[in-house]
Amino acid sequence: MPALVRIFRTHLGQDLKGADLRPAAVAARGKTGADVERVVREARSAARRAGVTLTVAHLVNAVLVGEPDLPPDLRRRFAFHEAGHAVDILALGQRKPIALSVCVDGGFARSGPTEPRAETREHVENQIVMLLAGRAAEEVISGNCTAGAGRSERSDLALATDLAIRLETMLGLGHSGLVDCRQIAPAISSSAATSTKPFTQRSMTPTPGRETCWPPTGQRWKSK
Repeated sequence: MPALVRIFRTHLGQDLKGADLRPAAVAARGKTGADVERVVREARSAARRAGVTLTVAHLVNAVLVGEPDLPPDLRRRFAFHEAGHAVDILALGQRKPIALSVCVDGGFARSGPTEPRAETREHVENQIVMLLAGRAAEEVISGNCTAGAGRSERSDLALATDLAIRLETMLGLGHSGLVDCRQIAPAISSSAATSTKPFTQRSMTPTPGRETCWPPTGQRWKSK
């Protein structure tokens, strides 16, 4: 999102100087620089036709023009999922909410770090809880869950699983005790009779800053 804000600022020039462009950037999530340039051009045209000064609302409307409307029940589910992440972030106090969005291709929640914290078992488990809070909110509010928390390597479930594996096999904080399984993983994989790898390279990579997309980025929601 910060990158999109900068792109909007570049194409706006002196227009909307000092304005908070985050709503437009959140709405434009997944757009390219060329898309943003077109959005700014169309927003300016709309403002001129209306005889008013350009506003951030013009930018948001230009992003959303032509996008199909979400059914109310689906929009509500998306909103509760993302709100679940935000509520948990605030309750645990480990991170701070930056942006929440609900759009035609799902929802988006972004949070940033607070002060540095010791990486204890509780800290890691709280991160897992934050990742699963959206799915939990769905179940509490709607009485069931969708597959929206999964599907991709950047999904809530994938990141939570990655953290849980690292807790047990890398960090020395799990029930496995003081072990680092990265050294024995290749031997386990090569001697396994099946193609299943208990410790993959992806599971050993550090988890980036908390940013969730639901459904995951690139997955268009298809109602049945």
